[in-house]
Order: sequence, then C-alpha cells, then structure tokens
Amino acid sequence: AMLQQAVHQRTAERPALIENLVYEHTALLLVSDSGVGKSTLFIQLVAQASCGQAVFGICQPVRPLRVYYLMSERDFWEPADRLIHMESSVPLVWDNIVIDAECVGLNLRKETHREIVLRRLDKIHPQIVVVDPIYSFFEGGLSGDELATLIGRFSSTIQNTVGASVIFGHHSVKNPKQPNGDGQWVERPYLFYGSQFIRAHVTGYYDILPSATGTTWQRKKDTYGVLRPAFSLTYDKATGLSHGVPEVSSMDKREQFRQFLHHRFLTKQPFQVQEVLKSIRMTDRYLRDLVRDPEFSPFLHIYSTNAVDGGSNTYEVLMSPLK
Repeated sequence: AMLQQAVHQRTAERPALIENLVYEHTALLLVSDSGVGKSTLFIQLVAQASCGQAVFGICQPVRPLRVYYLMSERDFWEPADRLIHMESSVPLVWDNIVIDAECVGLNLRKETHREIVLRRLDKIHPQIVVVDPIYSFFEGGLSGDELATLIGRFSSTIQNTVGASVIFGHHSVKNPKQPNGDGQWVERPYLFYGSQFIRAHVTGYYDILPSATGTTWQRKKDTYGVLRPAFSLTYDKATGLSHGVPEVSSMDKREQFRQFLHHRFLTKQPFQVQEVLKSIRMTDRYLRDLVRDPEFSPFLHIYSTNAVDGGSNTYEVLMSPLK
C-alpha cells in the first residue's frame, strides 16, 4: 500500500532545476573537442543559474540555484576572469557560486580521493555540480567498463548523498569516424573518449560541435524525455555569452504565468493552483516556486485557504505583472 501511494503521488514529470536542460537527480554528459568553448559555456550556465536568468536565453531555472564548479585542470583565475567578463550582462548571485580548483590533481580512482571531493560537496549543499572535465580526475584515461561503472557510482553518490544533479564535461575522440567491418568508415554514434558504458550511467548526453557563429548541440540521450532537442547557440565575444533562439511555439513558463496573472487581474477572477496547471504545462512544485518568487509574489494575495482539500490556497491578483 505504501509503494502504491508513493507511485501515485509522484509528480507528473521529473522536477526541473533548469527547464529542458537540468533536472533533479540526473546526470548530464556534455562532450566537445578542445577549443570549442565548453568551459566558457559551463561558466555561463553557472552564472545564469546563480541568479535565475534563462541559461543561454532559452532554458529557464526554476529559481536561483547554488552551483558548484569542480575543476580537474587549470587554475581558479580562468573561470574567475570569465565571470568578471559576464558580470556586466548577468546579475550574479555570488553566494550561489562555488569555484573549486583545490581538487586539481586528485585521482578519483582512489576511494580516499573520492571521499575528499564528496566531503567538500556535502559542506556546500549545491543543487548542481559541474565537473569540468571528468577525464582529468581519472588517471590513465576513461577506457575500461570497470572505470565507467566507478564513474556511475560516483555520480549516483553525488545525486543521492549530496542531493545535487551532475553535469560532466568530457572531450570527444579525434576521429569522428570508425570502420564498420566492411572496410567502410562511418560516423561514430557517440563521440566521447573512453568506454561507451559511460553513456549508460548518465540520463542525458549532448555532443557540442563548433559552428560558424558558435556551437551546435546534438542530443544523443534523453532518458526521461525532458531535454531540449538539437539547438544552436551564437557566441557574443563582447559579453562572453552564448545565446539560443527560443522556440516560438513554447513561450517561457514564467511569461505564460505572467500572462495568466494579467488576464485574472483584468477579469477580477481569483485562482487556485490546479487552474494554472490546466493552462500551463509545469509541475506543481515549479508553480509553487513561482507564486513565492519575488518577481510575482507582490502581485498576489492569498484570498482564502480551503482546509478540506489539504489547505490549497486561492490567490487574488492585486495588480497586473505586465509592465
């Protein structure tokens, strides 16, 4: 009976952290060649997620998020310089950003080294952990299925013990083609370096390829059917930011909610959570975050609370949120 209750009480979809990109208790693999700008994209994700700004202009965080950027190579000043460059365009929330360059040189094949990382993460309690790149933490490369399983366990521990979702940065193979057994060279189905079993341990995976104006993201795995399909980003050198083009058919959920409130204000109609969920595709949790969001909460007043159905609130719209 307890299992039945738990199954039926689950949310209709996996709760989002960054809509169409990062979800709770998931692991995302992002793969590219050296020089494509993957680390710059990661820092932009960290910066925009920290303040709740739409990541790449197309993927909306559900709220400002605490992000832990775990570096396996280079030094602190590289991401720091990128953040300073982006600060004029992104209202950073510095308390939500952790850049950790002190674990460079650790070998996560060793249990003691994995424990060092996990203890550091547990002190911060981030919502997202970015590991950039993953291969530098594993001495000798990422070949071998046993190592792929070790990476999977490390990822699962971060998700289940620390309570954070994981983003792994990784490098692609030098040759995107491989022999097919008939003497012909064909495109590899997956471009990342090392054991293909790594793919089995992540819930999402994109290959990031260079384009004339920035990057193209090719979706290669989407376990829960929630990730954005293939998309392109344009890089702006002046700001250090990459931008995508929002789909015309999918107005941002926050904007849809803004329009909903505007209509209810004009018609003087109060509303309940279920009415919004019927109009806008989002989870109950995401909506409850929206009504508490400082961007919307000043426009709302709790009109009444119905104790019969578990205390669902009826909201009155005091002013239109449209400027």
